[in-house]
Amino acid sequence: MNLVALTGRVVADPKVHTFDSGDKKTTLRIATDEGYFNKEGKWEDKAEFHNVVTNRELKYIKGDMITVTGKLKTRSYEKSGETRYITEAHAWSTKFISRPKKSGEDNQAEALTQVNQASELPIDDLPF
Repeated sequence: MNLVALTGRVVADPKVHTFDSGDKKTTLRIATDEGYFNKEGKWEDKAEFHNVVTNRELKYIKGDMITVTGKLKTRSYEKSGETRYITEAHAWSTKFISRPKKSGEDNQAEALTQVNQASELPIDDLPF
């Protein structure tokens, strides 16, 4: 069975191609993280990059965390007289997981929480 499921971050805005028939194809790259302990016992992170193709338009942006489900396909092409191979995940399903936080969002959320907590009065202190 040829089945692939990847969860990772979009590394660049997807490219959408529209054919004469009106059909669309989207290509994008995602990075998945993998960690392991090296020979010295220290944790190391490693990123793998994956090419993804789908037969519809996707509206993701760079940095979005997504899950892709589909199958792997390998194709070849010629460049400078040399045959090159590329493996792609042909997605039949994608799912949005999260968008990266913009700088300052954590501070804003924390400030709102502090305001909400400060505005809560104990029941005994209510004026009625």
